Amino acid sequence: MANTIFSDNIVKLSDLRKRQRHWLEIAYHHPVTVTYGQDNLTIINRTEVARLYEQIQHVMPLVEYLDEMTHGKKSNVFPWAENLTEKEKGQFVDDLLESARKCAAIKEWSDFDDLLRDWIATAEAAGNKEMLAVLEKRIPTVEYVALDD
Repeated sequence: MANTIFSDNIVKLSDLRKRQRHWLEIAYHHPVTVTYGQDNLTIINRTEVARLYEQIQHVMPLVEYLDEMTHGKKSNVFPWAENLTEKEKGQFVDDLLESARKCAAIKEWSDFDDLLRDWIATAEAAGNKEMLAVLEKRIPTVEYVALDD
């Protein structure tokens, strides 16, 4: 007999033995937990495990950074974020949270990685005062060159 809890099919070892093929086919799409005395063993698709692990790898640094920010600690997770202004730090957190939400929904984390790289570049630029001075310097309009159509 099988029960379903948290979209996890729970079966007794005797039922798994009787209907191995059936439960393995189900485990390909949804986790199946086999009870064995006081212990449980879950059979789950390896691709799903990899996806869950990737999600954890992306979300945990964000959670750790939020904890650091909440407690006013210097960041060990994103030490380069110290170069950001307070307003930029707020925008950084907002962007990461929104990106994490979207990436978790579609199960694809490349946009999150790209966003993080963009913020790293922003923080590195903010930490380089000489480069900022060059970027903020206004060029007189007489030095602009008109482009012909």
